[in-house]
Amino acid sequence: MDKLRIGIYGATGSVGLEAIESLVNHPWFEIAHLYASERSAGKTYKNACSLDTSSLPENISEMIVEPMNMDKIPEDIDVAFFALSEDIAKEYELKYAHKFAKRLPVITTSSALRMQEKVPLIITEVNADEHLKLAEDYRKEFNSKGAPFPQCNCTTVPFAFALKPLLETVGVEVAFMSSYQSISGSGAKALKKWEEERLNEKGLPKPFQYKSIVKDPEVVYEGNVRPIGVKDSKDEEGKVILETLKILGKYKEGSIIPASFTVDCMCNRVPTFRGHYEHIRVKPVKPCSTEDVIEIYKDFNKRCKALYGDLPSSPEEHLIILDRQPQTRFDVTLGDGMSIVLGEIEVKNGWIKLRALSDNLKKGAAKGSIQLIEYLYKIGFI
Repeated sequence: MDKLRIGIYGATGSVGLEAIESLVNHPWFEIAHLYASERSAGKTYKNACSLDTSSLPENISEMIVEPMNMDKIPEDIDVAFFALSEDIAKEYELKYAHKFAKRLPVITTSSALRMQEKVPLIITEVNADEHLKLAEDYRKEFNSKGAPFPQCNCTTVPFAFALKPLLETVGVEVAFMSSYQSISGSGAKALKKWEEERLNEKGLPKPFQYKSIVKDPEVVYEGNVRPIGVKDSKDEEGKVILETLKILGKYKEGSIIPASFTVDCMCNRVPTFRGHYEHIRVKPVKPCSTEDVIEIYKDFNKRCKALYGDLPSSPEEHLIILDRQPQTRFDVTLGDGMSIVLGEIEVKNGWIKLRALSDNLKKGAAKGSIQLIEYLYKIGFI
């Protein structure tokens, strides 16, 4: 069969690179064009991208990066993949995503479109069936061949994944989450800054010797746990809360009615390269035991395998349940970064407690997006 052709916008960033790696030797798709800023345009991809491109085959690394002229939609692409940084996405996606969607599906990993009422917000295994109704409505209402498909915040992915099977079985009254997010989740600039900090450290990073409280600490990653607040992340915690409720909501008369349980979270940046780690506490509506919860997750994994296991990017196990705590260094690459890893599941004093881990660049961004394109292709949306 002829392969679908994908154009990647923002190709030289961390998510763009992950998208490219996910498409190398893909059985259904191929890369048609790589687009980036004027600074990168005209260079080979390996020279334009500041990240490690050594794993790419020569035919990809030698591709010429093209300028990101979004006033004209290329005729030879079937899907547009927007891997733009948040600051650029606010300008470009709000202006161009709906224009592109008139002709083809638009996948985007930024937050610009996520909470728009007419736009679906899909994690393939969690809510594709419910939110695709919104995509069909979008096509009819706007007479479009495609639709925009923003991907949720990478921190939302393991949280929503953990909540979905509980919501369907024992119900959720309250859900709390604390996240410990890798530096790569903040983008290529943050990774470069962290690398410079590590090079400048002599020995183990020690606390700064301040004699009084620092009112507004500078951004420091190495040797630091940094709360992700409104100032430096455009309200990460607020985004996760709203996205989770939308993702787990129900379709009704042309819109998604958000889930109605209470949800809150606290997000932190930690000096790890890859993987978002979460501690989750859930107050269920119905009483349950630890054994019940483990069986609920096992059943959900079986359902995911039956519905989505034939997609090229799907892992062998969508949910991996450990009998210990997950650890980023050891477990983030399980399922080639596409599995959600759960551990230390326990029901105590009426609360469900567990730890969750996912790869923020693969399942939480690029490869999770490719998996969604695969599903859209499988069901005939593309």
